[in-house]
Amino acid sequence: MGIMSLPTNEHGLTAHQEAFAQGVASGLSYVAAYRIAYPDQVPTSLPGTLWDNAHDLAHHPVVSPRINALQAQATSDAQWTLPAILDEARKNLTGAQEDRAWAPANGALAFIGRATGLVTDRVEHTGAVDVTHRLSADQLDAICSRLEALGVQPGRIVEALPGGTPLPDADAGFIDGADQETTPSL
Repeated sequence: MGIMSLPTNEHGLTAHQEAFAQGVASGLSYVAAYRIAYPDQVPTSLPGTLWDNAHDLAHHPVVSPRINALQAQATSDAQWTLPAILDEARKNLTGAQEDRAWAPANGALAFIGRATGLVTDRVEHTGAVDVTHRLSADQLDAICSRLEALGVQPGRIVEALPGGTPLPDADAGFIDGADQETTPSL
């Protein structure tokens, strides 16, 4: 009595193998595709066994070429749009989460964030950026006094600023000679 064989399709795959190949080609992880293709085996299998079975099936001599053919067909047929790309990224995220593969899950999530504009890698500034500080006249006088005590002429600093005009001399508030040996703080 011979071994009973399961019916196969035109590609030589059983219904389970075809479902697995379709799942992997659509972007699911091996384990996620295996869980869909073989739902009866999942409850009784250990996670390591699922991974081993899924890996072996993906590299099966009949299944592997079918996965490659489906992926090639999907690539040539695809007219990528943002919704299609986001759908694929969501599948990758779901598959990675199901596999408890957190680094790939975070990568898929980061991609979704960038693709939707919710996450940016850099900040672009447009127009002028105002970096001037709003100091009171008393604060400016104190800074000028400290600079003059160090031998710096604050008027020249102000003149160098866009639209700057020299401040009037403020003789009051000079730091006396005894204080000049310490380093003033600004």
